[in-house]
Amino acid sequence: MKITVLARQGTSTTILLNWLIQEGYTDLAVILEAPTTRLDLIRQRIRRLGWVRALGQVAFMVGAMPILRFESASRRRELLSMYELKDQMPALDQCLDVQTINDEQVVDHLRSRAADLVLVNGTRIIRAPVLQATDAPIVNTHVGVTPYYRGVHGGYWSLWNNDQENFGVTFHCVDEGVDTGRILAQYKITPEPTDNFASYPLLQQAASFGGLEELLEAIRKGKPLKECPHAQGEGRQWTHPTLIEYARGRLRGVR
Repeated sequence: MKITVLARQGTSTTILLNWLIQEGYTDLAVILEAPTTRLDLIRQRIRRLGWVRALGQVAFMVGAMPILRFESASRRRELLSMYELKDQMPALDQCLDVQTINDEQVVDHLRSRAADLVLVNGTRIIRAPVLQATDAPIVNTHVGVTPYYRGVHGGYWSLWNNDQENFGVTFHCVDEGVDTGRILAQYKITPEPTDNFASYPLLQQAASFGGLEELLEAIRKGKPLKECPHAQGEGRQWTHPTLIEYARGRLRGVR
């Protein structure tokens, strides 16, 4: 089966690629989007969220994240070992590096590749020309339960909202919205007391691979992708917490 992966450079992409290769999906074409620079990220957040919230998020990333990564280091190693995941970039026969996933090169590649499936991992919002360049299903693994927790860190925000039953993962088709596409499957997960903000995404990704295996097998057999029953509602798009929001959650036991 021919798979094209549209992804942003990073650990979760490395883990996904290694898992696909381990499972025997070696006919891979990978398009890697360059990560956004910290300065550009700050500028974007100021435009979208305003100075106060953007600076609060920067304070969290600079002040809290190094501590959280240190605090969860052993748990993340445990997860990698438990799920037999690898976080070293594999050798790739077909890999294209682009500045943005909406580059014209991506459109050309998708048109010429004729993949059976396009997997998305952590990219910017994908625009219509890219979405329309292939007839293959374009599927994203979202570390959150949609529609309630779109955007980033859906698992953390479910806990922050005392909504533990919606800590999980969603497989959905990709459209031009933010995690608004047709839902194919959802899986609920229970984090351990040793998990925190820095390990939640890894736990969610690791636990999602069983569902991804089922999805790949269905596509390999030519089965149509059906929308799964799910809770209705609009939900909202979540971003990073500010340092004050994280501190408020931590006082309530949300790590």
